[in-house]
Amino acid sequence: KDPAHGFRYYEHWPGFNVPGFVVKAALQEDELLPREQALKQVLGDRLSLPKFYVVGTKRGDDSSSLYHEVCHAMYEVNAAYRADVDAELATIAEGPMRRMKAYLRCEQYANVERILQDEVHAYLSE
Repeated sequence: KDPAHGFRYYEHWPGFNVPGFVVKAALQEDELLPREQALKQVLGDRLSLPKFYVVGTKRGDDSSSLYHEVCHAMYEVNAAYRADVDAELATIAEGPMRRMKAYLRCEQYANVERILQDEVHAYLSE
């Protein structure tokens, strides 16, 4: 964290994912920053979809970030996919699962069970 600029998400992680309902709410604010206005323009008619997800990665990122972020989107918007993933994750022994989630918390991921479950799935999918 840079005290002068706050948490610089894109400098800590090479990718991001945001549920559509969060994006819609943020882009309805009155005073949008230029980059927020640009995002609103790029998304255009997609903002009227009942369910969507925004994912992104750093330009030139040759890691598996895009795949990882798409896994998050699938987990959120596709109930059948999420059920299949959760069934597979349930087969992992308690000890290794606890250690994976502890590692994620140490890496500054939110200590929210659904988020940790989703992160374990996305990393194991890589």
